[in-house]
Amino acid sequence: MYRFLLIAFIAIATTLSASAQYDLTTIPGTIDALYQSISGPEGFEIDRETFDPLFADDARLSATYFNREGEQGVISWSVAEYVEAVWSGPRQRGFFEIETARTVEEFAHIAHVFSTYESRWNEDDEDPFQRGINSIQLLNKDGRWWIVNIFWEGESEGNPIPDEYL
Repeated sequence: MYRFLLIAFIAIATTLSASAQYDLTTIPGTIDALYQSISGPEGFEIDRETFDPLFADDARLSATYFNREGEQGVISWSVAEYVEAVWSGPRQRGFFEIETARTVEEFAHIAHVFSTYESRWNEDDEDPFQRGINSIQLLNKDGRWWIVNIFWEGESEGNPIPDEYL
């Protein structure tokens, strides 16, 4: 029994210490943790100790895309599937995604965040290689915010980001 309690305490302390640098009781703290956990120089790996605890059970990460024929589709992953598909192993090049604008709507225990982002290969790149909007739904439960869903679309020539989200 003692051994079980010790293992549980270490697991909880590790999770808390990783997330402790971000204030998950606030929407800005939760969104900041999200962006920081997926950004880093060549050779970095996603910060799973920060990333994973941001999400509610059964959370989804989804993106819309257009195939070669111009048909629109949606791809959707669980948190574990997303990490495996997109972030497995060290990055061959850097990746920095930063938030450039945020619109928040809240009601009771739910929030919706339209988070405009720019992606760069290196932190000091002058121009981003991609811009877009992350639509993030959150749940306030147990005294903190949990990400329930992220659904994003990248900007394209025919689909620029509207001024109100820049």
